[in-house]
Amino acid sequence: MSQVNLVMVAPLPDGRLQIWVVDIHSQLWSAWKLTKDPDSQWSAFSKFETPPCGASPGIAVAPLPDGRLQIWVSTGLTGGPQLWSAWKLTKDPDSQWSAFSQFETPPGGPYEFEGMAVAPLPDGRLQIWVLDNAYQLWSASKLTKDPDSQWSAFSQFEMPPVSLSFVPEIDVAPLPDGRLQIWVLDNAYQLWSAWMLTKDPDSQWSAFSKFGAPPCGGAMAVAPLPDGRLQIWVLNDCGELWSAWMLTKDPDSQWSAFSQFETPPDGAYGETQAIAVAPLPDGRLQIWVIDDLNQLCSAWKLTKDPDSQWSAFSQFEMPAYEDPIP
Repeated sequence: MSQVNLVMVAPLPDGRLQIWVVDIHSQLWSAWKLTKDPDSQWSAFSKFETPPCGASPGIAVAPLPDGRLQIWVSTGLTGGPQLWSAWKLTKDPDSQWSAFSQFETPPGGPYEFEGMAVAPLPDGRLQIWVLDNAYQLWSASKLTKDPDSQWSAFSQFEMPPVSLSFVPEIDVAPLPDGRLQIWVLDNAYQLWSAWMLTKDPDSQWSAFSKFGAPPCGGAMAVAPLPDGRLQIWVLNDCGELWSAWMLTKDPDSQWSAFSQFETPPDGAYGETQAIAVAPLPDGRLQIWVIDDLNQLCSAWKLTKDPDSQWSAFSQFEMPAYEDPIP
């Protein structure tokens, strides 16, 4: 039976979604929407180039200023450099991808990266965050709006005022006015958050403050609703999916309390957890969760109304390989 450990989703230049999963052998696989129809079928999964030493423990994907996607993969400590990246060669949504090449890593390593997130600044430049195995948070960004621009060196990013002693989660998403907001989950399952203070892409960030979290926190994902309000999901170690959302379109809006979100039929818990969310071409969100059998399940908003109900979870096609018998 096929199994996956990680999942990531991002929109192609024409709005179609592309999904990546990492199997238990650290091999990348990918599938994509066949047309721009938001209810389009998906391609079958096919192998995606994987860096040397495999893809573990993290992946991140985001659009460059011209819409081309760029992907980052961390590969653990074995075999040298721990960050690799590839990108679409042209703005054609069916464009080929570059080969993976080494991406600069923070100074003082080598590190194993426990978390990774990337998102566009208000001017379209990408900023990336990585969390190392010493539980330090680092960040780098594109130097100019040219999609082929060089990247800054990594520098340390402020951390929440708590000690971290397990594998935490990080995620980043744009507020309705384009400012970025970041979340970090600490070892007490408490969420912390910080945000850009102004819409200036070089703005300072707020200090981290407590965001609140459901009991037994775990994997998380954040994405914008059709009206720009953010929604966050936390998949906890108790097998429950919880969610909260901005109450209004004001970028400084309060958030709802966390409430339980439907969970896949087979549960969503175990040693491996992963969750990903992204907007369909019409703005409706689709969510993917790895269940307790390491199978992929998905649900989506039923209409473009940002307060629309969600479909039930159903199984999503998996890569076509068979795990070896022990």
